[in-house]
Amino acid sequence: DQRKRASWSEVTKEDIELFVSDLEERTYSGATISRCLAAVRSFFKFAHSEGFLKGNPSESLTIPGFSKPLPKTLSKENVVLLLEQPAKQSTPAALRDAAMMELAYATGVRVTELVSLNLDSVSVVSGNPSVTIVGKGKRRRTVPIHQRSASTIDTYLLDSRPNLLKNKKERALFLNNHGNRMTRQNFWEHLKQYAKDAKVGWISPSILRHSCAVHMLKGGATLEEVQQMLGHARISTTQKYEHLITEQTQDSYEKAHPRVGL
Repeated sequence: DQRKRASWSEVTKEDIELFVSDLEERTYSGATISRCLAAVRSFFKFAHSEGFLKGNPSESLTIPGFSKPLPKTLSKENVVLLLEQPAKQSTPAALRDAAMMELAYATGVRVTELVSLNLDSVSVVSGNPSVTIVGKGKRRRTVPIHQRSASTIDTYLLDSRPNLLKNKKERALFLNNHGNRMTRQNFWEHLKQYAKDAKVGWISPSILRHSCAVHMLKGGATLEEVQQMLGHARISTTQKYEHLITEQTQDSYEKAHPRVGL
């Protein structure tokens, strides 16, 4: 009917990119992901050909092979540039965004988990600040957070959240400008703008998650520690970051060594 048609006709290319990003975070097989993307592309191609859509938002969507591509990450330098952007503003929303981005990078939390956090999910006043995350299958994990992230969250709770709050019964940790719980789309829209301002290229919430994992491993964390932090049910899911580090090291070697290519 008209109401259903209006909902899917408003889907944008960015919505599809976020959907693909979510698929890449899950432990589905490459074949399953390929089938999902093929179905999405076929549906929008049909809708466009029948005149229900002026354009096809999935036109540039590519169907990967049965092996998952390695995740995209940001360099440490680009992460710093990204995280510096909210501080250039002094609005309640900017303080909230700073807290969300710091927490996302500090813990590698999934975006759905991030926006699902409640006030009692974080502890920032004790000597061991941490966040308790409810992940897939309702599995709970408590992840330590560094003092920089804890301080940013504390500032948000004191100086920003009270200004955003409309209903005192609201228990969501992160609120949007209407006083409701932040959504995945809300956060991603803000994140994209900060990435644009920082000139760090295309970004998605999962890229912060992947960057956290890779930087932790490069910094000396064990595979098991990163697995526990990210909430992976299987160690094989975490091992993809080791493959990524190996590929990045090889790429850096080929670019830097004076004898390569001679």
